[in-house]
Amino acid sequence: MSNFTALGAMVALWIANAFLTVSLDKWVRDLDESIVTGVIRGVRVSLKHRRRILQVSFVTTVAAYVVVEGALAIGWILIGRNAGVEELELLAYLFAFLNAMAAFSWPLTFAFHYRHLAAILREAEEG
Repeated sequence: MSNFTALGAMVALWIANAFLTVSLDKWVRDLDESIVTGVIRGVRVSLKHRRRILQVSFVTTVAAYVVVEGALAIGWILIGRNAGVEELELLAYLFAFLNAMAAFSWPLTFAFHYRHLAAILREAEEG
C-alpha cells in the first residue's frame, strides 16, 4: 500500500472511529440516564420498563460497543500491517491498542455498572 493510500485509510478510519465512539458513548449514557431517572423523552415510565431497558437495551448496546471497538482495532491492525512508512505503522498500532483497550475494558466495567444500575432499580422498588 502506498503512503498516500495508507494515510487516506487512516484518516477515513479515524473519522469513523471518532464518530462511532462518541455516538455509542452517548447512547450508553442516555440509556443509563433513562434507567436511573425513569424518564424517557420527558415521559415517566414504569419500573418494569426501566428493568427491561437495563436487561435488554443496555446489555445489547454495550455488546455492540465492544464489537465496534474490536472491529476498529482490527481495522487499525490491517492498516498498520500494510503501511509503507514506519511512522504510519506505529500510529496505526497505537490506535489499534487504544481501541483494543476499549473493547477489553467495557466487559470488565459493564459487570460493575450493571450491578449498580440493578441496585438503583431495587431501591426504587422498595421505596
